[in-house]
Amino acid sequence: MTIPYLSEFLMLAALHIAVVISPGPNLTLVAKNSVTMQFRLTLYCVFGIAVGSFLHVSFAILGLSGFVVRVPTLYLALQFLGASYLIYVGFKALKTKPYDVDAEVAHSARVSTACTAFREGFINMMGNPKAYLFVFALFTQVVGATPIIIKVLYGVWMSLVDIVWFAFVAFLLSSPLVKTRFTSKLHYLARVFGIVLIGFGLRILVSPFL
Repeated sequence: MTIPYLSEFLMLAALHIAVVISPGPNLTLVAKNSVTMQFRLTLYCVFGIAVGSFLHVSFAILGLSGFVVRVPTLYLALQFLGASYLIYVGFKALKTKPYDVDAEVAHSARVSTACTAFREGFINMMGNPKAYLFVFALFTQVVGATPIIIKVLYGVWMSLVDIVWFAFVAFLLSSPLVKTRFTSKLHYLARVFGIVLIGFGLRILVSPFL
């Protein structure tokens, strides 16, 4: 017995998982926050990424992703804003000071809120122009004339995958074992992530001219 849309779903799931677990702005942001924030706050950042992912799917279903891709001025504006935000977050990470577990937890509780962490993840996801291209290609090349409800379920699945993977990364990097054993080196790790974020931002900025 053939399950309807199974082969289509498996192809979509495989491509999406491959992209999610690959190094990129989202993974780097979650890793950076994991070593500079409380685990609870990093989860809100993860939720922001997941909501952004579902919005990308919604845009693709409604045809808005295609509109963004086909309007060069709008696409370039998103590209510039997204890249600028990555560079901004990267420079913030470069200012990370030597890590003290108790002091850092208290500091993150004071200066970071669930709202700001969620917003950081959401903006990072929505400001990534390649996400528009990937989801648009996925829902035009892989997903056929599939009922909208099935496409919505695909979007829910993709968001859940984002949550599970990035929460797993956050859990590993924010664990007490990591933070206590590598305390003296965590600020260097955060700075490395900052450099990577700046690199992603600069790459996005110059890509239209390459």
